[in-house]
This record gives sequence, C-alpha cells and structure tokens, in this order.
Amino acid sequence: GVKDITPPELQKYIVPSGNVETYAENIINLLIEPHDVRKRLAKIEQKWVKQYDISAVAPQFIALFS
Repeated sequence: GVKDITPPELQKYIVPSGNVETYAENIINLLIEPHDVRKRLAKIEQKWVKQYDISAVAPQFIALFS
C-alpha cells in the first residue's frame, strides 16, 4: 500500500515491494489478532477510504481547473 493514503493505524502493515517474507509475517500477525481488533481495523479502513471516493475527489479535482 501507499503510505500517504493508508490510515496511520495500518501503516505498520505496509511492506517494501518484493519483501515476501515480511508480507507473509504481517498476514500471519493479522490472522492471529483477536476478531475485535481485526474488525476495528476494518472499520478504520472503511472510514478512511471514503475520502478517496470519486464523489469526494471529483469536486476537488474540478475545482483545480475552475
């Protein structure tokens, strides 16, 4: 993922491209987290991505050229 568009709580899961070992470790760490923690992280991500939805971004983009 791109750090600039990743919620701060999830940035620890970002790995450098091609780093398969760390990627696998992060997946395992997520899978062993309690369900409530994974659910909380999912809610954070769902809320975060709304700011990048086309309905939010398009007006800002159009305003650049107005």
